[in-house]
Amino acid sequence: MYMKLSKTLYFLMTSLALQVPAVGATADSAADSAYFARKHKMLTATWHSPFSYVDTRTNHAPLGPYMGNGDVGVVAFTSDNSQTLKISKVDFVTDGWTDWAGSGPAALPVGGVRIAVDAPLRPGHYDINRPDKQAFCYEMDQLRSELRMNTATAPQVQMTSWMSMGENIVAEVSNPSKHPVHLTVDTYADTFTPVYATTAAVEGDVAQVSRQTKTEKVRWVCQAGISTRIIGAKARVERLDGSMVRSTFEVPATGTVRIAVCVSGAGTANDAQLPQSGKRLQQLSSAGAVDQLKKDKESWWRDMWTRSYVETHDSLLDRHYLSSVYLLASGYNRHSPLCGGMYGVWNMEDRMMYHGDIHLNYNSQAGFYSVFSANRPELALPFYKTIEMLIPEGQRRAREEMGVMHPSWKGKSCRGILFPVGALGIGVFYNYYWQQTMDAPFCIPLFSWYYEYTGDLDFLRQHAYPYIRLCGDFYEDYLKREPYGQSYRYSIITGGHENSWDVNPPSDLAFVEQTFRCCSDTVGYWAWTSSVASCGQTSCRICRHTGSSCLRRSPIRDSLSMPRMRTGGTGRHTPSSCMPSIRARCCTCVRTALLSR
Repeated sequence: MYMKLSKTLYFLMTSLALQVPAVGATADSAADSAYFARKHKMLTATWHSPFSYVDTRTNHAPLGPYMGNGDVGVVAFTSDNSQTLKISKVDFVTDGWTDWAGSGPAALPVGGVRIAVDAPLRPGHYDINRPDKQAFCYEMDQLRSELRMNTATAPQVQMTSWMSMGENIVAEVSNPSKHPVHLTVDTYADTFTPVYATTAAVEGDVAQVSRQTKTEKVRWVCQAGISTRIIGAKARVERLDGSMVRSTFEVPATGTVRIAVCVSGAGTANDAQLPQSGKRLQQLSSAGAVDQLKKDKESWWRDMWTRSYVETHDSLLDRHYLSSVYLLASGYNRHSPLCGGMYGVWNMEDRMMYHGDIHLNYNSQAGFYSVFSANRPELALPFYKTIEMLIPEGQRRAREEMGVMHPSWKGKSCRGILFPVGALGIGVFYNYYWQQTMDAPFCIPLFSWYYEYTGDLDFLRQHAYPYIRLCGDFYEDYLKREPYGQSYRYSIITGGHENSWDVNPPSDLAFVEQTFRCCSDTVGYWAWTSSVASCGQTSCRICRHTGSSCLRRSPIRDSLSMPRMRTGGTGRHTPSSCMPSIRARCCTCVRTALLSR
């Protein structure tokens, strides 16, 4: 059973339906299966000629075939007889990196794994740039989250690469011929920048490399590792130099060998966690261990795809929508230790644009705007985690850097939080303010929407309200009260756009209104779901503050009309026209007013 958009949306397309499984519907329903069977080809990108690192190299979003699990990202490039999986980890971040955009953290790649077939090239393959079962072919299957390759060698070898959720990368190498074929696997750490040290070692039958970030005049040192083990064949493993380990082995006739890769470490502990990775790879030798990882991966993606989908009967629009789901779900999900930047978990080089950062004046927030109505709110969870890591430094900046924000505020301070434009990975800022005060309030809708769409009261109390309150605290101190006729008004000096100063720019007036409206809304949401029918509470049910310390008593807030409220307590919206419109000074009064109606 499905819900369809009303005819009012026909301006998008003559026939548009948003498919959302109803309560109790199974993810593998006949309708879902039929829909995605029709879209499988559309969601598979195919290359019939090799593409090199130069072809895919970029300092922004991935240009080649890619996959990710929210923690680790992979971008592939090839030759006639090989594929290389370029590997990044979301929390592998250096400090002390400087460019025109500022000084501070920057995302880096870790290294990669190159899988090469030691066999002659097929005669005449150079002239082939068309579908041919015997020729080179590479596919990115977004529906299954797999990368598949047919080499241009004789005999031809087939490779299928995929990522488990939260753990390993596995490349399955199949030899359909009647003769064994030799393979070489190089596990390497990137060496683009000499100041980032590398290691290479052999531990039993496991190849291990690591990369370390800058170590001088920095706030932290980060280290990440890549470990590789051959499963299903006896491999010779040897260290080639300080950044590369080579594994050589034979794939038997009509046989399959698995190359298991574990990416570890990162964060601020300066520990690549290579011993733990080696043990984990040894565990994958047990019967069915890799197969179970693959089943779990397939189940996760099947559930992700069937959360919702759009049928426009226009292949371009459908491909754009579904490919966007693939991009977001690969880069951000429950398995993310924190939020990647604007370019997700994919880094191809050491000088990513804007440090590979989280741009807080719209760019990064906007990437999550659609996940709630698309029934995938958990994709935003790593964003909240990272923003909350930024709060202590944001509070310090509000107290100590208001003079940097605007000269008239020299020697003054504010409560709440003040964010600059740029932040990254492990919860640190860089970049400038660019005369803007709204970088923190720009995040408010994401905090509010998560509750509205999920009805998660714990999230409301522990995450949404505390954050919104901090933004309100800032505006209470930063707004300037000035005479206005027989009364007074508030004005704000800030930048409506980067590198400009304005008085009461429309964008920031909207942010002020939004902040205090959401402060009131959070109280209203809590009141609406509460079973308490009296106003006997002596403290705010959400913030636990009493009296005037509760932001609900703000004179600025009280100057605004409380909007009509919507509840997401059941995971569904109640039409706002059916909800009461209330003015109240504290959450207890709001609750009483609501429940008395």
